[in-house]
Amino acid sequence: MASNLFSFPKLIESLPVHPSKAHCVPRLMRILVHLGFFETTKKHPDQQQQERGEEEEEYSLNVASRLLLDESPFIISMKPLVALSLIPKFIAAWDSLSTWFGNSDASLLETVDGSTFYDFFEHNPKNRHNFYEAMSNDSKLTAHVGLKDCKEIFEGL
Repeated sequence: MASNLFSFPKLIESLPVHPSKAHCVPRLMRILVHLGFFETTKKHPDQQQQERGEEEEEYSLNVASRLLLDESPFIISMKPLVALSLIPKFIAAWDSLSTWFGNSDASLLETVDGSTFYDFFEHNPKNRHNFYEAMSNDSKLTAHVGLKDCKEIFEGL
């Protein structure tokens, strides 16, 4: 399990973080721990660190963060869905929510640029692939939970 633990220095080393921004990573990690994306444990300090009173934290993935991996150990990966939610046009669409409520547009994308949800994916193949992948993973999750937790409904079929 120790190979799944990451300290700040190891994290900084493995991420494409500019040295001038390295001091921001501990704050970001505290936020991500608070939001439930990582677990934290206290690293056992060596003799010198103990004498200086230094305690270092180590971070590990948890269930929520493992769902974001390409090779998720679970039945699905949420990475495509997260990628979709970070598309700048979709973020802009959410920023237009109050405008959308005040007009007759059918969708938020229509309010932003006049296109429909499906027009957007027709012109953006990479995002279309993420959309199909996200919908596929959502269906797998729904089927898994449905069959696991509500199997009596499907008896006799």
